[in-house]
Amino acid sequence: MGQGSPVGDAGTAGPSGAAGRGGSPTPPGSAGEQASRVGAPATAVLEVAAETDADHIVLGGRKRSPARSLLFGSVTQAVLLDADRPVSVTGGEK
Repeated sequence: MGQGSPVGDAGTAGPSGAAGRGGSPTPPGSAGEQASRVGAPATAVLEVAAETDADHIVLGGRKRSPARSLLFGSVTQAVLLDADRPVSVTGGEK
């Protein structure tokens, strides 16, 4: 993703409640806030977490080979390394 990519495309949900790229709405009874931003995805996730004083960040991850992760980087990895609060990564289907 480039610098101008919306955070919603990385799988976070926008104002309508539907997650980006085929995700499903927030399940009933779940506590959390949703946000949509334009910018570097990892930076945007961390900014929203700070602005909303989030207790926890939850991200979806993809299975990649170590070589591919090194070549292309990882939004999830950047958030994990720079977050000042707990981060959970869910496993994606392959």
